[in-house]
Amino acid sequence: MSRLLMTLSSLAFALTANATEPAKEPGTVEKVETAASSVATKTGRAIKKGAEKTEEGIERGAKAVKKAAIKTGEAIKHGAEKTGEGIGKGVSKTGEVIKKGGDKLEEAAKPASTSK
Repeated sequence: MSRLLMTLSSLAFALTANATEPAKEPGTVEKVETAASSVATKTGRAIKKGAEKTEEGIERGAKAVKKAAIKTGEAIKHGAEKTGEGIGKGVSKTGEVIKKGGDKLEEAAKPASTSK
């Protein structure tokens, strides 16, 4: 019987000791809070990374647009120069033809007696 009393006494002591100690394992609420915090941190990092990638993409796009605008401007300038050259040549040729035509008209308008 004394052995039984000793066993019960040690069991009672163990139960009392466990009742006063705080639980070492986190409860369900603590687990959920920890998981939510972890998810929020990961989500924040993902959003930040996405924003950085978007910014890089916008910068690359802006550079491409600027480069295309410069090339387009150069092409327009080149086209305008060529058009100007063509108009200049056309005006020059037209002037030559008008002069030749005027000379022929003048020659045709002279009386036959003065041409000899």
